[in-house]
Amino acid sequence: MSKKTVRVTIGIATCRRPQGLSRILAAMPGLAIPPATSISLVVVDNDPTGSAASVFEETVRQIPFSAVYLQVAERGISFVRNRIIEHAVENGADVLAFIDDDEVPDATWLEQLLAVQQRYHADLVGGPVRRIFPDGTPAWYAQLGFFEPRNEPEGPTRNNIDTGNALIAVQVFTKLGLRFDSDFALSGGEDLLFSMQARRLGAQLAWAPQAQVAEHVSANRLRLRWLLARAYRGGCVTSLADYRLYPFLLVCGRNLGKATLYLGAALGKGLFCWVGSPHRRYLPPIFVARGIGLLAGLLGFTYQEYRDPGSEQPAPRTGES
Repeated sequence: MSKKTVRVTIGIATCRRPQGLSRILAAMPGLAIPPATSISLVVVDNDPTGSAASVFEETVRQIPFSAVYLQVAERGISFVRNRIIEHAVENGADVLAFIDDDEVPDATWLEQLLAVQQRYHADLVGGPVRRIFPDGTPAWYAQLGFFEPRNEPEGPTRNNIDTGNALIAVQVFTKLGLRFDSDFALSGGEDLLFSMQARRLGAQLAWAPQAQVAEHVSANRLRLRWLLARAYRGGCVTSLADYRLYPFLLVCGRNLGKATLYLGAALGKGLFCWVGSPHRRYLPPIFVARGIGLLAGLLGFTYQEYRDPGSEQPAPRTGES
């Protein structure tokens, strides 16, 4: 008896990153496609001027499977991801693979995600993101807590899945009814909440360490101002996501404790910040920003990271659980 064909949709959310989008689309023909697998691609542009259309048209002829370009006018990453979901469901996909427009997948990326999903009967599968820095970037930037690839063995995981590199069974959308929360559209952290909700509804999460993608880090992410804003925003969305799922007092107690630990660590590291690697000078203010973000999120504040970006600017990513 012939094996059932697995229908995969690859979804790319994009907004004013022509170089990144061109790079990832150029990598699509090199993907290893497992037997009995049908692939389609959807690019959803959140720029109301449709700036990604020309990049898509220039590269789509090289892609050996069906590919479509769509636009979403409403600003925010949640709306874009949800449009990708709608397209996958409408076109009968079995699984949806998310990848960001500043990333390039390894040739075996999709093959590895599918293998782990089938091996562990997982509903959500994630893989690591390794960073490619601009020339001349000091090596110690990789020690700041933002850019290290996640290191975890293959198999079921209790950690959340970042949609920068993820495979999600379509039944998570059709049977569990999950979508990305629009309240996180401008702050990011929508995939943090999505993972938390999926786990609570009984979905199985797994990790695929060989399903790797490479992210090209833009120079503006190496500035202390960006690092502090990202740390603050991560704290905010962590508290706000927790509020969606857990009792008020539990969230307050847990995240007050986390904030205290971050602020205490900042004080401790601050005493030795001029000793050793230069990254030690960055860690105390980053920890302070994270702790303040956790407290701000408890009070209902957030940070809008997803603005009208300039060329090749970063889109928001997940917060830490």
